[in-house]
Amino acid sequence: MKKTEQIFIDLPYFNKTTEQLGKKLIKIASSIRPQLQVQPIPRAPPSVSTYFTVKDAIPTQLQSNVVYKINCLECPASYIGKTVRQIERRTHEHGKPLTINNNNQDQSTTTGSQHTSDRPKRTTKPIERYGIDSNSHYQEQPKQQPNVQPNTSKSALGKHTNEQQHQIDWDTIKILDKDTNDYRLKIRESIAIKQHNPTLNRTVNSVPLLIFPEGIPTRKPKHIEGKGKHHNNQQ
Repeated sequence: MKKTEQIFIDLPYFNKTTEQLGKKLIKIASSIRPQLQVQPIPRAPPSVSTYFTVKDAIPTQLQSNVVYKINCLECPASYIGKTVRQIERRTHEHGKPLTINNNNQDQSTTTGSQHTSDRPKRTTKPIERYGIDSNSHYQEQPKQQPNVQPNTSKSALGKHTNEQQHQIDWDTIKILDKDTNDYRLKIRESIAIKQHNPTLNRTVNSVPLLIFPEGIPTRKPKHIEGKGKHHNNQQ
């Protein structure tokens, strides 16, 4: 007697249409292979929301609870770290320069003060011409260059910038791993340091790696034969 085989088939559920299709499949399968038992499983079709991204992707600089990697633009040096805060805040602590543009602030304060003090007095004389005087405060202000504060950080990246006069690639930060638990995040950081071996990291790991002290193994372990097989070979 042949053993009965069973197969499950997912069908999108559309009321009676799905039931009729399931019965036809069972009938066709029994006529071709009587030992085959077909079991249709009606399932609800995927919703429209599964085909569209409802939430916008979070920019890299605003992500938190991550393990990140920062590279140097002028040499192969790199740094791996972790942060539970936003990457933007952490990179400024590493020495990312703060860019301050005083143009808009100065222009807004100057224009506001002149609006109150230089307001023309009312006059009964007819207006001779329209337009704005070239000496008026509405004249376009010269654009000021953004003020970039020097890097005074004592971090590994700041030290590399000051000593080697190299530029850090602050705009292209790679996220290596994520975790909402702080201790697990430290473990992931330690594994990433072992795996990538960054040259600018002062510490080898944040927590001891008891399971993988040398990082993630890249080679598969050798197959160990069982005792029973070894005993049979000896016989």
